[in-house]
Amino acid sequence: MPVDWDDLVSEIDSTYSHEGKPFQGQAVVRRENGSIESEVSFENGVKSGPFVDYYPNGRIECRGAMNGNVYDGEIEYLNEDGTLNKSETYDLGICTKRKVFKDGETVAEWSLPDDDPVRGLIAARRRRS
Repeated sequence: MPVDWDDLVSEIDSTYSHEGKPFQGQAVVRRENGSIESEVSFENGVKSGPFVDYYPNGRIECRGAMNGNVYDGEIEYLNEDGTLNKSETYDLGICTKRKVFKDGETVAEWSLPDDDPVRGLIAARRRRS
């Protein structure tokens, strides 16, 4: 069962605990009116796994996954009507690809070049994880 975000304790090492232990499971962020703003997954006290952010009307605003408190994999940003606005691909917190959409068509696209020095940073992060 998800726990309320306000019941988590943010630790000095960027982890989260619940009832004195590293949090494992799903936390829910609620707006003042009680509606769900975000759902975030945790493993061993860090944000890892799927997350979803919601518009006030309850529709999905953003969805994707995290690994070690950073975006990892494809993140989708949706318009309030549910259509895709933008997608980004992350490799351990570094954006490597971005597409922007309008009326279902790609209107802009960017990718991190294979020879970009940032690729070395990504490889170093992968070795540490």
